[in-house]
Amino acid sequence: SSTSGLKLIGNAYRPIGSSTLRLPTYLLLDQRGSAFVSAPIPVSPTTSFHAFIRFRIGPSSGGADGLTFVIQSNGNGALGNNGGDLGYGGIGQSVAVEFDTYQNTWDPDGNHVAVLVDGDTHTHVASAAPGFELASDQTTYAWIDYDAAAKQLQVSVAKTASKPATPLLTAGVDASAHLGAQAWVGVTAGSGGTTNTHDVYELEVSTDGDPCCPSAPSGACTSPLPAVSTSAVRPG
Repeated sequence: SSTSGLKLIGNAYRPIGSSTLRLPTYLLLDQRGSAFVSAPIPVSPTTSFHAFIRFRIGPSSGGADGLTFVIQSNGNGALGNNGGDLGYGGIGQSVAVEFDTYQNTWDPDGNHVAVLVDGDTHTHVASAAPGFELASDQTTYAWIDYDAAAKQLQVSVAKTASKPATPLLTAGVDASAHLGAQAWVGVTAGSGGTTNTHDVYELEVSTDGDPCCPSAPSGACTSPLPAVSTSAVRPG
């Protein structure tokens, strides 16, 4: 019900009377927005992290362009380009997971999840089809888990609050090589010649070894989530 822990940039805002962080909204062309947790987290070669994001994209499966989860070292005011860059393209020193709903010339299709680095939206470190429509105007749940020892990032997605037993994709990424000594966590989104509304209801980040989980009653934590060591922003 509050975005006080976030810095909102570009077209990101909280609609009056809502419990939503809204990035580019339906019917507004060529928009871009970002929201980053105001305080950074420390980063080192041994820093693993877990993240959870609950969001909705819609109303049209033919709309554009999608949103990203980002960890980056450019400050809490970072904002990338609009359109197919999803508000992320151009943000260097970063690792991102995109939830892409429009096929640009560099994309495998118009409905995929991919890992990106250093603000390059054209090169997918790894990508996969989620098995359902991301721009369905329904809630999507996503978990991002990074293992610093293995230098491996896993992404899981679902249409319910139960985390799948098997991740959708696994990518080899050395996060510390792309980040400085500290980094900011947040989300971005963009629209171009077509649009959609991009709403974020919940964002959780943990660096203490405990996985993140949704706050829904059927949440999928494998262990309790200690509030003292977690950055949590729950607009919903």
